[in-house]
Amino acid sequence: MAESSFPAEVIREFDHWMSISRQDLDAARFIHLSSDEFHRAACSWAQQSGEKALKAAVFLSNHIPPKIHNLRQIARHVDPKLQAALEQLDLELLTYWSIESRYPSVLLDINSNDAELAISIAHDLFEIVQQHCFEILGRI
Repeated sequence: MAESSFPAEVIREFDHWMSISRQDLDAARFIHLSSDEFHRAACSWAQQSGEKALKAAVFLSNHIPPKIHNLRQIARHVDPKLQAALEQLDLELLTYWSIESRYPSVLLDINSNDAELAISIAHDLFEIVQQHCFEILGRI
């Protein structure tokens, strides 16, 4: 499908979601690299990046993204080819950081490895969604 087959407003909205997703991923990296104290915040921004990338894909498939934070549930709204590509990712772990950042456990010891893993999953998620959607848009 050529990019011109999509309404301009759909393309603009998709690009906006992906831009904010990239910014959230960059924020997670920045927080992680600039401090040894804010691992929870880095994990939270990584989850937000993944959520926005998935919602961009949902929007591109001509649906309104659901107002939920569970990445596996959001992924049910994208096309099957993208769903299959996402199966390799631990979306449950990344979703956990959405919940944990809102309702932090007093006993949870979040460390640098947790932040690195969350950022890695979010990065892979962003790349998979971007590649898939760019193919649909004819940008590759």
